[in-house]
Amino acid sequence: MTVTVENLTKIYRSDGGGVVAVDDVSFEADQGELFTLLGPSGCGKTTTLRSIAGLERIDEGTITIDGETVATPGASVKPENRDIGLVFQSYALWPHMTARENILYALKARDWPKDDRDSRIEEVLDLISLPEMGDRYPSELSGGQQQRIAFARAVAYEPSVLLMDEPLSNLDFKQRRRMRRLLLEMLDEVGITTIYVTHDQEEAFEISDETLVLNQGEEAQQGTPQQLYEHPQTPFVASFLGEANLFPASVDAVDRADRRARCTVSEGSTRIEMECTYRDESVLSNPTVVIRPEDIYPEARTDGAAVRETNRWSGTVDHRFYRGSFTQNLVDVGDIQFKIKTDKPVLDEGEDVAIAVDPGDALLVSSG
Repeated sequence: MTVTVENLTKIYRSDGGGVVAVDDVSFEADQGELFTLLGPSGCGKTTTLRSIAGLERIDEGTITIDGETVATPGASVKPENRDIGLVFQSYALWPHMTARENILYALKARDWPKDDRDSRIEEVLDLISLPEMGDRYPSELSGGQQQRIAFARAVAYEPSVLLMDEPLSNLDFKQRRRMRRLLLEMLDEVGITTIYVTHDQEEAFEISDETLVLNQGEEAQQGTPQQLYEHPQTPFVASFLGEANLFPASVDAVDRADRRARCTVSEGSTRIEMECTYRDESVLSNPTVVIRPEDIYPEARTDGAAVRETNRWSGTVDHRFYRGSFTQNLVDVGDIQFKIKTDKPVLDEGEDVAIAVDPGDALLVSSG
């Protein structure tokens, strides 16, 4: 099933006025795709999901599932008639029911044939690799096991679309990583179109086919995880999706044939020139330079000597932060500070170094 959201707007009204929670958002989740809504708290991702589920009345736009319109400002198909499965952040398992009874409850609600219910329960318990846990109550299950039971209940009646709202946020770090892999295996098994809400960039990147980043109720950027990380279109997307060096810049010269621009970055009394890459000429009027910390590398110790080649500067290591698999270094080039990621703590605080970045890794985006 394909889910299409067109120009969705949702406003929460009160006596004091209204709050636009979702503002003119459009996207499409294709058959069998895992589509992620990603963004910080309050960006509108859960409201969007609840609108698709039929738990919110929309103010503008349309929502269709497999070509059938299920929501407009004037009409809304009831949630139970939308052929969707829901997995909540809180799991929402009935505490007085066993795992098997929780799944049975969903089958009864969707009029699953009585003679097939027991066999279907066993099928989904096998799917989540918990065939022996059917007679346990939620309080007797770990967080990860409860999450798998919630998933089994949501897919037991074979809905066309699965909606998941921060389903792993209550698990600890190791459990989340393990559950991501299990979730991908289970979704691959059932082949269901899934819309997944999360604020966790790593989680979204690991599981998503396509991701829509939301910010303050609006679309920020949509693409594959790789497209979003390597080619952000705004400073917000660049900074939300991992670490980024962001420098407001002015454009001095443009090479349109190679889509390169020579820019000046200023901070305090320091001015440095950079050769940058751009994808769209619209960014040239008000650009910000985006450079990932892993794309800046220390070339050599300078002993205080000036570095004058393209995209090479002399600086001093201000701080060093050891983070296990890598070390983050803050290097001051005058009043301009660069975040640099290195595999090992090869730089010492107070050390003079030369740093460099390839022009292709210095991306110009619109400052907005």
